[in-house]
Amino acid sequence: MIISRRLMVSVLAGCVLVLSEGVYAQTDPITGTWSLNVSKSDLPAGQAPRSQTITYQGTGDNKTATTETVDTQGKQARATFIHIYDGQPHATAGSPDTDASAYTRLNPNTVIFTRMKSGKLAGVGNIVVSSDGKTLTVSGTGASGVGGLPATYAAVYDKR
Repeated sequence: MIISRRLMVSVLAGCVLVLSEGVYAQTDPITGTWSLNVSKSDLPAGQAPRSQTITYQGTGDNKTATTETVDTQGKQARATFIHIYDGQPHATAGSPDTDASAYTRLNPNTVIFTRMKSGKLAGVGNIVVSSDGKTLTVSGTGASGVGGLPATYAAVYDKR
C-alpha cells in the first residue's frame, strides 16, 4: 500500500508539472520553432532563401532567437538575436547587416524592434504571432542581406 501511495503522489506531481508547462507555453506564443513559408512571404526580388527557421528559446523577458538559413546558392548561415524586451540594444551574432537589436514587447503576440550596425540605425520592424498561434510574421524596413541595400519585407513563418 505504501508503494502505491508513493506512485500515486509521483504521478500526480508529474501531471501538475506537465499541465503547468502547457499553460506557460500558451501564454508565450512566440516560443518555439518557426519555418519560413516563402509562398506567403513578401520578400525583395532575388532575396528569398531556400529555407529558414527561427527558434525562440527562453522565458519571460529573456529570449534567444536563432535563425538557420540556406540562401539561394545553398550557403548555410546562422545568426543569434538576444531578445531582452527592455528597448535597449543587445548583441546580435552572425548577421552581416546587424550587430545589435533592441526589442520592446507590446503584448504577448507583438514585438517591435530596431536593428543597428556600427551604432547606426539599420532597420525597424515588428514580430506578430497570429491569434491562433500558428503563424509568425516578421515585417520591416532596413538593410537587406544583398549588399546591405534598403528593403521592405514581410516574412511569414509557420509553427512547427
